[in-house]
Amino acid sequence: MPGRPTIRIVHTGYGSTLTAAPGCPPPRRKDRNLSPAAAVSYSDDTGGENCSPPNHPREALMAMVGLFWIGEDSVYVGAEPAGAASGVRLSRDGVEAPGVGEGRFWTWDEVVRIETHDVPVRSGVRRLASMAFDAALVAVTGDGDLPPAFSVEVATAEESVRVDVLAAVAGGIYLPSEYELSTTLLQRLAGGGAEIADLLAWGRDHAAEGTPPREEREALLRKWAGA
Repeated sequence: MPGRPTIRIVHTGYGSTLTAAPGCPPPRRKDRNLSPAAAVSYSDDTGGENCSPPNHPREALMAMVGLFWIGEDSVYVGAEPAGAASGVRLSRDGVEAPGVGEGRFWTWDEVVRIETHDVPVRSGVRRLASMAFDAALVAVTGDGDLPPAFSVEVATAEESVRVDVLAAVAGGIYLPSEYELSTTLLQRLAGGGAEIADLLAWGRDHAAEGTPPREEREALLRKWAGA
């Protein structure tokens, strides 16, 4: 007997549109705060694809808070990568950089600093204007740019490694307040003054609800960072 349909998130590592299973209407991305860095399809437990049944809508179990892409069991800085794309994943055990060589990993005891570079940051008014221009460009030309990339530097006593990641926020541009709180949280995570377990616990309880409003995002970042 086919299993109950569940959502499967297919992260492309690139800007993409939502896709539907054959014969199904295109799914909608309810969370407009996230960049189009993930495609969504539906599959049942047997691996076959079908539509989400009426009255049982499925949504991507992820949310964006500051620079962090938070799911039920993982936290990424920037968007989650796929395939050979690089990214930065934070877990209880440490910091992982898939897509860097054969993949890199450092325990929290090894990490002394986590910094970001070249993060696209603009005020709310300029950000909305840029997003409106991008939307108009896509409407006229049918083309759109990939989400902006930035780099995350992971430093230990022995080495410093920069990892390219894609922005997860809609429009690819972060607000200054969330950027500053996120960098503070990264510093405290690296220094032992904050716990990644707090982000993971929030993800398990709330990621399925989508990205919270700006005020709540800022409050969460302050709470996690102890700011």
